[in-house]
Amino acid sequence: MCVALFMLLLDVTIVAVALPDIQHSLDASLHDLQWIVDAYTLPLAALLLTAAVIGDRVGRKRLFLAGMMIFTGASLGCALSGDVWVLNTMRAFQGLGAALLFGVSLPLISAAYPDAKARARAIGAFGATMGLAIASGPLIGGLLISGAGWEWIFFVNIPLGALALLLGWWAIEESRDARTRTIDWGGTVLATIALLLGVLAVIEGNGRGWTSAYIVALSLGSVLSLAAFVLHERRSPHPMVDLSLLVHPRFAGLCVAGFIAFGTITASANFVSLFFMNTLGLSAFETGLRLLPLSATAFLVAPLTALLRHKAPVVVWLSGALAAIAVGSYLSVGVSATDTWQHYLPGFVLAGIGLGIIIPVTSQDALTMVRAADAGMATGMVSAARQLGTVIGVAVLGSLFSETISSRAATDLGELSTAAPSGTFPSQQILESFASALGSGAGLRVTENIGGDSTDLVPILSRIACDASGAGVNSIFTACSIAAAVGTGIIAVLWSVGKKTSPLGGDSHAVYGSEEMGSEAGIHTH
Repeated sequence: MCVALFMLLLDVTIVAVALPDIQHSLDASLHDLQWIVDAYTLPLAALLLTAAVIGDRVGRKRLFLAGMMIFTGASLGCALSGDVWVLNTMRAFQGLGAALLFGVSLPLISAAYPDAKARARAIGAFGATMGLAIASGPLIGGLLISGAGWEWIFFVNIPLGALALLLGWWAIEESRDARTRTIDWGGTVLATIALLLGVLAVIEGNGRGWTSAYIVALSLGSVLSLAAFVLHERRSPHPMVDLSLLVHPRFAGLCVAGFIAFGTITASANFVSLFFMNTLGLSAFETGLRLLPLSATAFLVAPLTALLRHKAPVVVWLSGALAAIAVGSYLSVGVSATDTWQHYLPGFVLAGIGLGIIIPVTSQDALTMVRAADAGMATGMVSAARQLGTVIGVAVLGSLFSETISSRAATDLGELSTAAPSGTFPSQQILESFASALGSGAGLRVTENIGGDSTDLVPILSRIACDASGAGVNSIFTACSIAAAVGTGIIAVLWSVGKKTSPLGGDSHAVYGSEEMGSEAGIHTH
C-alpha cells in the first residue's frame, strides 16, 4: 500500500515541474496544461467515495489490483503521448486508477492489522510515505526531466506499478464489508457531470468569453446537475454523500479548510513552476529545489501536528493554518525576474506550515465527529474536498493568471506601438499572438521565434514578457492570500455556530471521541 501511495502522490507533485517542458514539447496552451492537472484530480475527487463502496462489495484486494493495472497502463500511455489531447485522456484514466486505489487503501490496512497498536504503526508508516512523496516530488521530477525528459515522470511509474502489483497479489488478503452496501451510481454520475461542466466553464471562460452561449450553457448545466445531485442524495436510501454531515458547521469547516488549502497552495505550485522555468530560466531541477521549502516544511510539520493535535482546539489549528497560508502567500507577492530564491523562502515556509497542519487535522477530526459506521464516508468526504480544491483552484487561478498576463502585455505593447515610429513595430496580429502566448505562461520563450525586422525589439519584448509574467504570478499569490484570509474567518464562524449544534452521532458513538482527545487519535488516523 505504501508503494502504491508513494506513486499516486508523486504523480500529483511531480507534474508541476514538468508542465513547462510538456508545453514546449507538445505546443500546449495554458488551458491544456490546466487539464493535465485537472484530468487527474477530477475523477479522483468524484469517484473516491464510490470506489470505497465498490471495494466493500466486490473485494478490496480485487479493486486494488484493478486500480493498479489501470494506473500503470495509463502511465505508459501518458509517457508515449505525442499529443496533448492523448496525454490528458491518459491522465483521466490515471485519475480513475488512483480513485480505486485511494478508496481501498485505509480499509485494506485496517483489515490487515486488527490489533489497534499494530494498526497505528501501519497507518503511521502510511502517513510518513504520504509526506515523503509530497516532499520529494518536485526534486525527483526535476532530476528526471533535466536528465531524460518529461516522459520519464510517467515511465518511472511502470516499475513501481509492477512492484506494487506483485506485492499486492502476494501479500494482501481479500476483505469485504460484512454489510451489503448499495452503490450510488446516480449520485456518482451527477456529481461527475456537475464538476466536469463547472471546471470546463472556468478553464474555457477567458478564451471564449464569460458571457458566450457556450460558457453560459456549461455553467447552467453544472448548476442544474449539482441541484439534481443534492435532490438525489436527499432521497437516496444509500447516498454517496450524507448531506447531514456537510450541513453540520464543524464538519463543513474541515471540508472548507482542506478545500481552500489545496485550492491555493497546491494549485498555485503549477503556475509558479511555469514562471520559474519559462521566465526566470531555471531548470526543472532548480525549480524543484526552490519548491522544496514548501513541500519539505509540510512533510516535517504534518507528523508533529498529529502528535501535538490535542494541545489546542481544532478551530485554533485550522484558523492558524489558513492564516499561515494567507501570510505566506502575501509575503510572496512582488515577484520579478530579478528575484533570487530568498524572496520566496519565507512565504513558502509559512505556506508549508499551513499545509502540514491542514492534512492531519482534517483527517483526524473527521473521525471524531461521526459514528464508527460513517468513518469511511467522513474521511472520504474530507479527502474529496481537498482534491476538489485542487481541481477548482487550478481552473480559477489559471484563468486569473492568463487574464492578468494577457491584459498587462496588451497594455504595454499598445503603449510601445503608439510611441514607436510608423513601420518599426510588428503588426497588430503579431502583437496579439505575442500577448496570447504570454497568457499561456510561455514567459521568455515567446521571444525565441522572433526574427526578421523585429529582432532589434527582443530586449523590449523580453522586458514586457518578464513584467507581464510577474504580474500573473503576483495575481495568483494575492488571490491565494485573500482566499486563505477569508477562510480563516469562515472557520471561526462555523466553529462558533457549531457550539450550538448537537454533535454528529453523539459523543459516545464517535470513532475516537471528542476533539479534545489526546494524541492517540492523531497516531491512529494520520
